[in-house]
Amino acid sequence: MNKSSTNKIVFSALFAALIFIGTQFIKIPLSIGYIHIGDTFILLAGYYIGGYYAVIASVLGSVLADIFSGYLIYAPATFIIKGLMALIIIAFCKNTVKSKTLLFVLGSALAEACMILGYLIYDIILYGPSGIIVSLSGNLLQAVGGIVISTATLLLLEKSKISKLFK
Repeated sequence: MNKSSTNKIVFSALFAALIFIGTQFIKIPLSIGYIHIGDTFILLAGYYIGGYYAVIASVLGSVLADIFSGYLIYAPATFIIKGLMALIIIAFCKNTVKSKTLLFVLGSALAEACMILGYLIYDIILYGPSGIIVSLSGNLLQAVGGIVISTATLLLLEKSKISKLFK
């Protein structure tokens, strides 16, 4: 195993832990479910480590948070949705040189739209048409928070040169 793949494994584990902690412990409870900062770390994992390392970190951290939070019923949807979110941000930010922050914001918006739609469909399956009301309010807040916090964190990491650790 070369140094690059070892670093990616280590950063993947780090991001999985951050996603789990950000989802499990840094959250605001709602009437059903909660909003959290786990999406921030999913988007940053996709940006900084990319590839299947980011997808695995995103899925692992998010699904474990569902299981430990008592939302096991959401684990199958989370597995798919959070993996797709990572893939979307990876696709937007892969091999770009100019306007990387703008691409990150656009990719984040599309990834969060995927999250909203994915959980909306799943909530309708679980709860019927009333699932629309349950799903949309919390997930819209979740999406906006994910975009704003991850973009602010990205800018801070880039400005502080900490981001060089990921290269």
